[in-house]
Order: sequence, then structure tokens, then C-alpha cells
Amino acid sequence: MFAQNLGVKKVILSPELSKTDYLNMPQNSPLPLGIVTNGFFPLSVSRIIPNDIEENTLFTSPKGEGGFIRKSGSNYNIYPNWAIDLNDKKKELEKAGYSFFVEIKEPIPKTIDIKEREGLWNWNAGLK
Repeated sequence: MFAQNLGVKKVILSPELSKTDYLNMPQNSPLPLGIVTNGFFPLSVSRIIPNDIEENTLFTSPKGEGGFIRKSGSNYNIYPNWAIDLNDKKKELEKAGYSFFVEIKEPIPKTIDIKEREGLWNWNAGLK
């Protein structure tokens, strides 16, 4: 109820959770829930970036995953080079109790090759 006392009316969940977590969340939430179902969602936000990584250029993580960094105000958003895509899960999410869905329209630098990937993030795996 603390969030409601601060004037929060809705909550948007980010894509880190598993299917089980997502489907159980609405029944335990006092606020209406929404979820990011499509688009380029940042992996993290930072105030600084490494000196050897340039903005809007592809970098490769130690695990071989690609990404790019874009400045947003005084922060840097770090994106993967693939989008989240839970559009096929909308009916299941609606049935679980989600009341709205969010699509992120982030412009992608022309120099970034987008990886064709299922886009489920942790839907089938969850956090370990």
C-alpha cells in the first residue's frame, strides 16, 4: 500500500522474470499491472561507460552477446542487439490479470546489426 499512498496508480514490470513469476504476479499485486511485451529494453542504466566502448556502436560482451550504448540525459542506456518480443504471450498474460501492455519504440543506430532471436528473455528460464 506504500506505493498507492505515494500516488502510484499502475506498475509496469520489466522482462527479467520467468513465465511462472509473471503469471503469479497479478494475483498478488494491489495495483494494476502492465508488462513490456515488445521493443528494445535496456539491460542496464549507468552514469558512466567504459573508455573503450563508443556510443551507438556494437560491442561484444565476454559471453559473446552483442549490445550498444546510447546516452539519455545524464545516463547511458545499455541495450542488447535484440528486442524483447512477448506478443505471442499476450492472451496468457491477459488471462493471468495484466491490464495493459507496453511496446518500446527505441530508434536503433544504423550501424547496429539486429540479431534475429526469439526475444523471450527469461520467459522460459527465469533467474538463477
